[in-house]
Amino acid sequence: MKLLHVCPTLDPQAGGTVTAIRHLSEVSPTDQDILCLDASDAPWLKESISRCIGLGHKGGKYSYSPPLIPYLVSHAQQYDSVVVHGTWQYHGLGVWQALRKSSTPYFIFPHGMLDPWFRRTYPLKHLKKLVYWHAREKFILRDAAGVLFTSKEEQYGAHASFNFPLCREFVVSLGIKDPNPDGLKKIDRSEPRLLFLGRLDLKKGCDLLLQAFAGVMKGTPWKLVMGGPDSSGWKDSLQSLANRLNIASQVEWPGMLQGEEKWEALRSAQALILPSHQENFGLVVVESLACGTPVLISQQVNIWREVVEADAGFAEPDSLSGTIKLLEKWLHLDLNQKLTMNHAARTCFQRHFEIQKAFDSLRCLIQNQLDQEGIFSCK
Repeated sequence: MKLLHVCPTLDPQAGGTVTAIRHLSEVSPTDQDILCLDASDAPWLKESISRCIGLGHKGGKYSYSPPLIPYLVSHAQQYDSVVVHGTWQYHGLGVWQALRKSSTPYFIFPHGMLDPWFRRTYPLKHLKKLVYWHAREKFILRDAAGVLFTSKEEQYGAHASFNFPLCREFVVSLGIKDPNPDGLKKIDRSEPRLLFLGRLDLKKGCDLLLQAFAGVMKGTPWKLVMGGPDSSGWKDSLQSLANRLNIASQVEWPGMLQGEEKWEALRSAQALILPSHQENFGLVVVESLACGTPVLISQQVNIWREVVEADAGFAEPDSLSGTIKLLEKWLHLDLNQKLTMNHAARTCFQRHFEIQKAFDSLRCLIQNQLDQEGIFSCK
């Protein structure tokens, strides 16, 4: 099977969706290409072992790209299926216009972009989205061979946000390549350090985390590492908040962590904490589990049930009191309980989120669906 992944960008600073696309494509790189709307000379295109095609765009968040439809019309027959990652931008509309009457089917991965949190938090933006939904987006989903959700929670949330068209919906997992294929070596987690890893954004609950940390751990030896890019210009306000809370000496701001620097931060932290208000999948949570690092997350991270059922961490509501409970629960664990949770985190990753399993489930789903439609015959 030959797949084409279509997305607006492969810029690592765009977050977890980009990481997910890269990991999926690297399972079988000769059978998967990536088409994005970055400039063809964007440096990050060279970082993928899969073939990457950058078409460029006219600018702006919508990423309108005149070459997209002609390219798809000319090259779609080379692929058994197209997988569209994300909604609300031109790449989805372009795929729909190019392929809706062709023999090449496409699937849509919303990646949490239909979540009701956005409607509650940004009501004016939601009104604009409603206009686009009725004009274009619902038809893009309606005509897809399948709409792919990464959890039942994401699927339910999407239906709560929009009047869904009659379309074919499936729940599939995502994952990452195992960063520790030879197993976890002896890791020094003796330093009392918690790690936040993600964009410094309102959605991630960064302000709640600082307030909760001040309420539970101020004046203790514990450190909080706030790792991530300042994509929303919020870092200065967060640092001012840390100063007002008298925890500035306990909080570190290393910026965006990538590559081995990121993995070292995940391996050395006692726990990852992410009190996010909306997290479709939480790829950084999966990365933490892969490193045997327990996770303290909100119940708005859609894989929280798998984490709790595996005893790989704790989950509470995305509120100040919920975040305080996460920290208090962690502090009440003794050393043996923490070591047990380290092993449980690693087991949870291997059972649910290892990339080969995620890719196999996606490939099987696409094959079965296309076979039912008479488009592709499973071998």
